[in-house]
Amino acid sequence: MDLKINALNFQGKKEVLYGLQKAAKIARTLEYSNNAYSMSRMGMTKYEERAAYDASMRAYLDMALRDSEFKETTKKINLSELFELHEILKPEQTEHALVQPMNKFKSVADDVINSLGSGKKSVKEAFFDLCKNMGL
Repeated sequence: MDLKINALNFQGKKEVLYGLQKAAKIARTLEYSNNAYSMSRMGMTKYEERAAYDASMRAYLDMALRDSEFKETTKKINLSELFELHEILKPEQTEHALVQPMNKFKSVADDVINSLGSGKKSVKEAFFDLCKNMGL
């Protein structure tokens, strides 16, 4: 069997941005899901789906926030890289309500930061500077 594996350079800044973007996309999906089922009887049947989204978002944020390059990445991030994250997390008016994925993203990130232990103050400051730079 001939097996070829391509080496991926997935460290530092790329890993942090990947984790933040994936967590943001999941936060948006979760907020849409919560909004769509908040008034229906099917809301209770979606509990497992919401729990899976929440766990996945926590895992991506944990990966990004625990990275040794996180603080430097937030300082050196380009506006073009920040724009995609901003577009994912911006509030959106749907037919039924206003969907604000940034609220869920911040609350889960705050939980993850509080579980970090040592160095969580500097990570928290870097995260909230990133949020302020996004304008959300």
